[in-house]
Amino acid sequence: MSFSSRTTTVVPRLVVLLLLAALLPAVVTSKAILGVDLGSLYMKVALVQRGAPLEIVTNLHSKRKTENMVLFDSNTRFYGADANSLYGRKPQKTPSSMSVMLGRDDEHPTVKVLAERHYPITPSYNDTRSGVTLTVDGSIFTPEELVAMVLVHAKDFTTAYVDSLGKSIIPKDIVLTVPSFSTQHERKA
Repeated sequence: MSFSSRTTTVVPRLVVLLLLAALLPAVVTSKAILGVDLGSLYMKVALVQRGAPLEIVTNLHSKRKTENMVLFDSNTRFYGADANSLYGRKPQKTPSSMSVMLGRDDEHPTVKVLAERHYPITPSYNDTRSGVTLTVDGSIFTPEELVAMVLVHAKDFTTAYVDSLGKSIIPKDIVLTVPSFSTQHERKA
């Protein structure tokens, strides 16, 4: 193989590598991480991106705090303020405070307080799951499933927030805050 044939194969590769190196910073800066502070009644979402200050994401109602509740009505799910506005009319279809029940059984004092005082949906124990479940309109949900629905909603309104800013950032990772008093089983849940 002659020297000129080697240079003709090396030059296109070099050009491709230089193009990739030029485009790589744009790809790296478009990544983002969501930080979610999941409280018992409300959650706050922060967007963390490289080279930019931390942003508290506003939801679809331009609020920084979003209610931790899901309303199931006519095969439709309502989240946050929408679920809260319908809560007075349909409390049996609106689980809330799901994060309090994560990793706990029906004998836990917090779950008992929710069941006895103000929680319209009675938590029950499921033997196959070894934990609390909630029945809404004949469907059985675990607190983990309900929290996952709320977190998907958080990702959706974060994507809408980023689109409204004119950026093309899709959050791929999420960081959840966990209270310091949570047990290891509750943290895993």
